[in-house]
Parts: sequence; C-alpha cells; structure tokens
Amino acid sequence: MSFIPFAKSSTLCNYRGQEVSAVGKVITNNGTTMKVELCDGGQVTVRFSEVTEALPSTCVEIHGRVEGDGVSIAGMQLIHLKDDTNMRIFSKGIDVCEEWVNDVFKYSS
Repeated sequence: MSFIPFAKSSTLCNYRGQEVSAVGKVITNNGTTMKVELCDGGQVTVRFSEVTEALPSTCVEIHGRVEGDGVSIAGMQLIHLKDDTNMRIFSKGIDVCEEWVNDVFKYSS
C-alpha cells in the first residue's frame, strides 16, 4: 500500500507526476474541466476524462496526478464533502503533517 500525500496549491509543484489528494471548493465546472480553490486559497485546474458533476461552491476531495506544469491535476476521483468543510483547518493539518514528516525523516549526510 502506498502513501498518497495531501497537497495544497503552494506545494503542488513538489509532486509533479505523482498522485495526490487535494481538498477545495469548486469555482467552475464544465463537466470535464473544473477550477477549484484549494484549502490554502490558491486555484488549480482539474481535468477529468469523463463528465464529473459538482456544482460551484461544492466542497470536494480530489484524487489525481499532478501534471507537468505543477499547477493542474489530472483527476481520477472526486469525492463530495460537506458544504461546511473548514478549509483553513485542512490547510493547517497539511502543514503539520508535512512538518512532522520532514522532522522525522531527515537524512544527515
């Protein structure tokens, strides 16, 4: 079983070509391409191969692969969350996890 990290718009470029999870609020959706404001306030484009339904202002969790530009995601799965999901708490949680992982897994040369 592999670990799939949560990413924010500010850390997305660190995961080029890798699978990530991201949480945010849908801004626009034309069926296969949506603009999403991630939990840290930055916007990303998510492209799906099939029509995906999510209305603007819907909170979602996206599973996908970060594209080569580091600012868009090739979506694989979309999960609808409660509309009152607290994006600020999600963002802070990602910060804590990244800090902990960096502290625990530091390699000295």
